[in-house]
Amino acid sequence: MTNRIKYKDEDLIGKQFGRLTVIYIFNKNGDRYAHCKCVCGNEKNVSIYALTSNSTKSCGCYSRDHPVNLIHNLHSHPLYNVLKTMRQRCYNKNNEDYKHYGARGIKICREWKNHPKTFINWCIDNGWKKGLSIDRINNNGDYSPENCHFVNQHIQCVNQRLSTRNKSGYKGVCWYKLTKRWISYIRVNGKFYKFGYFKSKREAVEARNKFIIENGLTEYKIQEWKGV
Repeated sequence: MTNRIKYKDEDLIGKQFGRLTVIYIFNKNGDRYAHCKCVCGNEKNVSIYALTSNSTKSCGCYSRDHPVNLIHNLHSHPLYNVLKTMRQRCYNKNNEDYKHYGARGIKICREWKNHPKTFINWCIDNGWKKGLSIDRINNNGDYSPENCHFVNQHIQCVNQRLSTRNKSGYKGVCWYKLTKRWISYIRVNGKFYKFGYFKSKREAVEARNKFIIENGLTEYKIQEWKGV
């Protein structure tokens, strides 16, 4: 299981993370956010995950205090290649991943697309280090400061879109022809957990949700039953 600390809303309010102090909590598109005040006086909305995992530590003032001006060749910085890959996904129709990004209307915000140094500064300020990947909080949203954070490979897998091969419409639920039942399962840090075979798809979905809740796997989203 994961070891990340779970916080109740009332425990977060007034608590300081890096340079940010939580003022209040709110929900947006099904995700929890904290409205924070930075030590420099600015205010910023930060996803609860980015805040409690220390991947976001300031409103952006950290990168201004620790700029990348000392980089003599911007193109040699590893984050420049990250931005380059994002551009290919979003704007190059010949790129194999374009269908999952640009073709779906996903773009890169102007400040990052046109100013690589701004992107690199944001990354440094928001917890980038080798081994982490940039991840969009809202999978249908653009690459932008308010919709991105850095995650490890486990979280990246958790946040992957539903596979086109999945016919159930729910993650971790599939039809098994041999038993003529729905299978419910989950993968956590490479370990596979199967919850059994179910006559109804809804029972399979609820079994997976129950496991997530009982084990505090807050990085996994609870899947609401859509009636199909």
